[in-house]
Amino acid sequence: RRLSRARWVNPRNEVQLANNKLHQLAIAQAANVKVPETIITNDPKSVLAFIKSSANRKIIFKTLTPYTSPEGRMTFTIVIDSEQIIANGSNVSLCPGIYQQMIEKDFELRVMVVGDKLFFVRIDDNNRSGSIVDWRARVFDEIYSHYDAPEETKESVLRLHRAFGLVYAAYDFIVDRRGILTFLEVNPSGQWLWLEEKLGLPTSETLASSLD
Repeated sequence: RRLSRARWVNPRNEVQLANNKLHQLAIAQAANVKVPETIITNDPKSVLAFIKSSANRKIIFKTLTPYTSPEGRMTFTIVIDSEQIIANGSNVSLCPGIYQQMIEKDFELRVMVVGDKLFFVRIDDNNRSGSIVDWRARVFDEIYSHYDAPEETKESVLRLHRAFGLVYAAYDFIVDRRGILTFLEVNPSGQWLWLEEKLGLPTSETLASSLD
């Protein structure tokens, strides 16, 4: 109660909600931002049916919450197919996961938002072979560049940011080969310094100025 008038970056309730990936998808849909076709399940039969309904018969899997093994190995987003689900059905049944239509991307975007200030970074994943499609597995590679976003894209990101009720957040999107923007997820505490150092983005300065 003593801190009810304090300015939070970010508001604590909104952060708790925004960290929930199911909530993220619901907010994006409500904000009229495209999301991949998605199911959340631990039923192998449902996953197989979802794969069958997919145009390219491939989907991606990611965990509901971030996971790092006791050995320090991170779980990244991976591409899966029917054969893998059939072979590992017992593992699928252990806990719910997020299964989404695999989108044939042209590039990805990481967007840091501070208030109404947008910092776009284009990510060209130069290692698309194999099952891991998560650029975080190659986070220190030279895959980043400045991106001059169309006004429509800027408006979509700001609309989404306001719907989450956040001051700062880092957003991940795919831009497909037709130029269509698709929301992947948001991290209300997403890191920015390595991109600031690589590309000279004034994210830290903008965030500090927002506290005045």
